[in-house]
Formats: sequence, structure tokens, C-alpha cells
Amino acid sequence: MLLGCIGDDFTGSSDLGNTLTKAGMRTVQYVGVPDAPAETGVEAGVVALKSRSIPVAEAVAQSLAALEWLRTQGCRQFLFKYCSTFDSTPEGNIGPVAEALADALDARQGIVCPAFPGAGRTVYQGHLFVQDRLLSESGMQHHPLTPMTNPDIRRWLGLQVRGSVGHLGAQVVRQGPAAIRAALAAQEAQLIVADAINDADLVALGHAAADLPLITGGSGIAMGLPDNFRARGELAGHGGAWHGQSGPAVVLSGSCSVATRGQVARHAVSHPAREISAADVMEGRVAPEDLADWAVAQGGIPMIYSSADPARVAQDQAQFGAGAVAAAIEALFAKLARALVARGVTRLISAGGETSGAVVEGLGLTQLEIGLLVTPTGVSMGRLDPARLSRFDAGGRLISGDPPTKEMPLHAAFYETRQSAGAVVHLHSTHSVALSILPDTDPDNAVPPLTAYAVMRVGKVALLPFYVPGDAAMADAIRGLAGRRSSVLLAHHGPVVAGKDLEAAVFAMEELEETAKLALILRGTGARPLDAGQIAQVVRKFEVDWD
Repeated sequence: MLLGCIGDDFTGSSDLGNTLTKAGMRTVQYVGVPDAPAETGVEAGVVALKSRSIPVAEAVAQSLAALEWLRTQGCRQFLFKYCSTFDSTPEGNIGPVAEALADALDARQGIVCPAFPGAGRTVYQGHLFVQDRLLSESGMQHHPLTPMTNPDIRRWLGLQVRGSVGHLGAQVVRQGPAAIRAALAAQEAQLIVADAINDADLVALGHAAADLPLITGGSGIAMGLPDNFRARGELAGHGGAWHGQSGPAVVLSGSCSVATRGQVARHAVSHPAREISAADVMEGRVAPEDLADWAVAQGGIPMIYSSADPARVAQDQAQFGAGAVAAAIEALFAKLARALVARGVTRLISAGGETSGAVVEGLGLTQLEIGLLVTPTGVSMGRLDPARLSRFDAGGRLISGDPPTKEMPLHAAFYETRQSAGAVVHLHSTHSVALSILPDTDPDNAVPPLTAYAVMRVGKVALLPFYVPGDAAMADAIRGLAGRRSSVLLAHHGPVVAGKDLEAAVFAMEELEETAKLALILRGTGARPLDAGQIAQVVRKFEVDWD
């Protein structure tokens, strides 16, 4: 094992595992500290703890135990992963854990960077932003367990640690790894908060940290780390023994986030859905066995959820107690997961950090291997069977499902070079293809910036030359862009768009196609695209990749 990671919750650890897998490392996530050695061939190990909100001493002890196990697996570098909103109190737990890990590793310095621009979290002048709001104005100031009332990460961290806290400004980060290393060497502080505004900043920080024993941050800070091992010839480039699963599926959702509630509402339109209220759970009106019986009797992909709106959640917490409600719902989902598996359900889709952790613990799972999903070749999207999706390990080896699309190397290249990409969409859409064929289409800006949303969602679109479908040279051309573009147009072929998740990629693809249609309609009319000043305003406000 090369890279040892310690996460303070389950879903954040999964996100980190996904980041490392996309970057080409064979990654296994462990649920708690393992009591046996890792399987041979694992390149990155992620120990997922549940230490974010427990007493400081317990969080430190669990994290040090995870560190010791990872060290025995041969890891030479370590990453402490916490939430990109820096969820903590003035007492901890991020600072005490980071300091304890640094001391245990005899690390003179460690980077602190919660930024994850793909999710709208950035650090500038040491302050953490969520989209265009300071952390303390983002809603996180009302968090029931870790209210974030100060966006200055230097100051917040300083309350949690014994030593001083340093700062690495954006102007240094933008100069690249050499400048970063020099600036780090000039500082006396053990923990140094680093600015990061975009993915390129995170990659530069990762490259600069090649020789640092400890890095801390959100999952984005891992973007550049695999390159260091790859440059030293230490990545095997082959997969492990993970195999995908088919069979009956059930959705379990305990998240009350706006995004999840929207997903719940959408899924319920076409699939059976059953809501569990906190009152039902607290007053004993629901039983895991009854819910499991209901689910297996349904068609489609049934969903059982407890994803209420904030007002209802507050009412339930006031009536029964916040801690009691959370514990009861987690226990219900843990028992429900076991009951579903006992009835033949082979796939569980879980939403919500605490819910997911409860499900995994309830099933007694000890480790998970992270892989990639790709649509099979020759499949109609309208008749796509999820059980037949092509599944790949970190090394790009097909391990289950139908044969993949011939454009798998194209997709993989986007994941490798654009680490914020959680999904890649490729189509042969009519208007985009037509635009790619016209002789005067600008290869550097193939889709003209006609609207603000085209700039926001799509960015500047590079036109790549014609390649025979499936030609590996297409992947090389994507790599040649070095992650600077989230969208490209393949001549005589079609558009390819990367987004932070599937929904974002689909929305961007729709915007690209509609803008291409506008461009064709307006051709020859003298229509005016957005000028440089207007584009610059949009780019600054929405942090768009445009150069």
C-alpha cells in the first residue's frame, strides 16, 4: 500500500476513494480500523471512521489507531480527510486529530486545505467559501452539531491546536509546485492553510506535497497525489478482484438535504416509495421486517426514505430530541438493510452520511473497493438495465457487466485529467455534430458564447480533429488539454462533457446542444456573441474554466 487515508465519516471517505480511483489508484475503503492485513495489490487504503462529532480524545485515539494500521501496510504518505465545509467546533475535532497525526509521523509540516471547487467549496485568503458565500453565511452557521460561525480557517483551526497556523496564499499556489515547496519551507508553523480556487490549484498542491508525510483536507486535496506515485513508477496499472453485483435493488434514504429531497421526489414519480416519519419510528409504528416485506413485494426499484424538510425535522427534534431521533432512524436502517439482504435483495443504494454508515455497519461490511461505471456498447439509453452496466476497476480492467462502449479510453482520460469530474457524457447530438463539420468553426472556441448559461455550464469548448470511433488517440488528445476544458467537440462525431456528477454533466450537455442549435440558426445574421468583458464577468462570478 502506498497512500494511507483516514476519513472522519463514511460518505466523505467514499468520495475520497472515488477521487483516487478516477486518478488510477486501486483503492479500498475500510469500515473502521481493520483487524487483518490488507489484500495484496491495494495502492490506496481509506479507513473510514465515525469520528467527526465524538469527544476529541476518542477521535484522536481512533485516528492514531488507523494511522498505525496503515503504517504496518507499508504506506509512506498519509492523508487525513474531513468535510469540505470544515465541520468542527472550536475544540475540534479536525485540529487535534491533524496535530496528533503530524506528531506521530514526526512531520514538520502538513497542508490544510478543505477546498473542493467541483462542489463549490473554495479557499481564498484563508477563508472558506461555499459557492459565492462565506462559510459563515452559507447555512453551515446553523449546523446542529458543528455550527461554522467563522469562515477564517486559520483562526478556526488556531482555536483547536497548540501551535501556530500558517497560510499559503493563492498568489503562491498559482506559481506551481516549486513555488509552493519553497513557501512551505520558509514557514515555521506545523499546519499550513492553503488557498485553492480551482482544480488546478489542488493538483499543484498535490504535486508539491510529494515528499510531505501528511496532507489534510477535503477529497479534492487528493487530486494530484496519484501523479507522484505514477511518476516514480509505483502504480501497478492493473485491477484487483472486485466484482460488480446484479439482482434486486432497494433505495434507502435518510438524508434531508435539498439535493436528496429533490432526488427522492423524482424517483418516487416512477418507482414505489414509502416514507418513514420520525414519529413513526419513535412511537414504534414501523418495523424493519414489515418494511422489508413491503419492498420485496414491489416492482421497479422501491425506495424507503426519511428525508423530511427542515421545518419538519426541527419539529421532530423538538418533540423527541435530536440525538434520540438520529439514533433511532439509524438503528432502523441498519436492521432494515439486514432484513432486505435476508430476503434476497443484492443491491442497496443509500443516501445520507449517517444512514450509509448505519447500513454498512448493519450489514457487517468491513471493506469496499471503488470502481467506475460505464454504459455498455450498443445500448439504448431508454432501455438501459443498471445491472448490465460495465464495471471497471481502478486500472481500467472490465470486471463485470456487458462489454463497454468503445469510447471507454475517452471517458477515462477525462477522469484522469479533470479530477472534479464525477461523470462524463458523450452524445452524437445533431446540432453539435453539424457545428463540428463546418469549416469556419473555431477550434479553440467551437461553441460560441451566445448566452451566460453557455459560459456557466459549458465553458470554452475545444474542437478536436476527426478520429475513428474507439481510436485511443482521442484519449491522448483529451490528456493534451491537461484538464483545462470540461467540454470538447469531436469533429464529425459529437460532444463530450464532464461534470461534478451525472446531473451536472447532463445539464451541461443539454446547454451545449441548445447553444449549438442557436449558433446554426443565427449563422449569417450578424448576431453578436457575448463580448470579452461580459464573459469575464460570468467567469469571475461562477468560477468557469475559460482562458
